[in-house]
Amino acid sequence: MVDKSSSEPLYIQIQGIIENKIFSGELKPGDRTLSEQEIATKFDVSRVTARKALENLVAKNLLYRQPGKGTFVAEHGMPYGFSTMLSFSRSLSARGFEVHTKMLDKSLVPGSPQIAEQLRISPQIDLVFIRRVRFLDGVPAAIHTSYFDARIYTPLLDIDLTKISLLEAAEQIGRIRMAYSVDSLRAVPTNIPDSEILEIPTGTPALELEGTVFNEHNVPSRYTKGIYRGDMFRLEVKNTQTQFTAFRVERGAVSD
Repeated sequence: MVDKSSSEPLYIQIQGIIENKIFSGELKPGDRTLSEQEIATKFDVSRVTARKALENLVAKNLLYRQPGKGTFVAEHGMPYGFSTMLSFSRSLSARGFEVHTKMLDKSLVPGSPQIAEQLRISPQIDLVFIRRVRFLDGVPAAIHTSYFDARIYTPLLDIDLTKISLLEAAEQIGRIRMAYSVDSLRAVPTNIPDSEILEIPTGTPALELEGTVFNEHNVPSRYTKGIYRGDMFRLEVKNTQTQFTAFRVERGAVSD
């Protein structure tokens, strides 16, 4: 139920209740949600408040309307243009989500051959390691793990990255603009640690985004791996006649 003594607007509270039902699986794609009048009656609020909660959820692509039939849960979660260049907070805040970040780890770690290859540096060079969980309207939605060359980006350890975009902070420290990224995306089952952080059952389908961000001098600046809840996101791709997204298909092991 809603808390009428809270400073949080009632429509935001109602919106959060419906979102939690969607993200928990209680409301599934195609399910009909309560009407404005049903919400107004259930939560003892005005129809204007109920309408605003539903309109926000429609704007976020979590619900869709069918004239004369009602409002329903959308398929496959929200569209998202997956890229390690994309600012998670900026792009989803623009869609009306309340985005906040919790820092899981921020430290200096020894270099590794895998990360060194991505950043084109020696494996002996230390790395800045940053791991964060990203929340949408209070729901854990994604885990982002990033690595930087410590010779340049150690000052990141002194910045509150829950309040400033990591991309912006890196550009300020490196004094160079990030220009593009080379990314790959695949479906994976969540492991035990990630499922606990995302508050979903182990093995739940997720999207793993892995990529390297390059600066405007074509030098690798950041390597990132992101785990996104499969029930909250779907891939959004925009192609034109001159620019298109290339998909690389790899043959993987298949087991019964």
